[in-house]
Amino acid sequence: IAVQHSPVGQIPPGVDVIVVHRSLSNQAHSAAPDAVVVPFTMFFNDPAVKQLVAALKAGEPVVSVY
Repeated sequence: IAVQHSPVGQIPPGVDVIVVHRSLSNQAHSAAPDAVVVPFTMFFNDPAVKQLVAALKAGEPVVSVY
């Protein structure tokens, strides 16, 4: 898995998954409408992040919780 950190205003084209603070989720979705957006409130122990990690570990599809 390649991970790239980018400001929400500079999300590169073709991104598959965006993990972003909930307050920026609308901007992220607008910048990359085809990407899966996973908004979080607190990165550590946030249920959305835990769900993302579990899906990746299990080889399951990552779904948007946006």
